[in-house]
Amino acid sequence: MKKFLTMGLSALILSMLCCAAASAQGSPNQPPHADLQVVIIIINGGSSGSDKKSVDAGPSYDLDGELVGFEWDLDGNGSFETDTGGLSRAEVGFTEPGDYWVGVRVTDDAGDTDTHYAWVTLN
Repeated sequence: MKKFLTMGLSALILSMLCCAAASAQGSPNQPPHADLQVVIIIINGGSSGSDKKSVDAGPSYDLDGELVGFEWDLDGNGSFETDTGGLSRAEVGFTEPGDYWVGVRVTDDAGDTDTHYAWVTLN
């Protein structure tokens, strides 16, 4: 009878240790969500060419952490060549009317990323 109790107790302790280890690992990281909007700030009138245009990834978020990086594809070629660090806004140099394909890649504090592209129309 003593041998059975010892084996049962050992199995119970092992089971408790496994559950504690799984609980200590916590939930897996949830990836961030990238989003962007266009911001146009007119400084000296619309026709003078002094408009400041930027894209803003402020609507982006991370449910279980924080966003730590914003990278931009401002020419639509698939390469994220502009890194604004922790700043969610990037100024764009569009001067000619037209449609521009712009993307943002956001990175959260766990290193996960998400990408969002949108058309920016300049009239």
